[in-house]
Amino acid sequence: MRFLQEHKPGLYSHLILSGKLYQHLAETQEAAQTRIDRIVAEMAKDAGIDEELKAQDQMA
Repeated sequence: MRFLQEHKPGLYSHLILSGKLYQHLAETQEAAQTRIDRIVAEMAKDAGIDEELKAQDQMA
């Protein structure tokens, strides 16, 4: 919300007036979380980390 207020004031005002600000923020949060989950999974795969390794040696 702060990003929109500071960098996209026109969009922020439009979303406030249309009553869609919180819907937009929720969709943005969901998309960001999906990307984070995908990136973490890809990084774990590239590093050779799997459930068996986590069960055997959590610190590794």
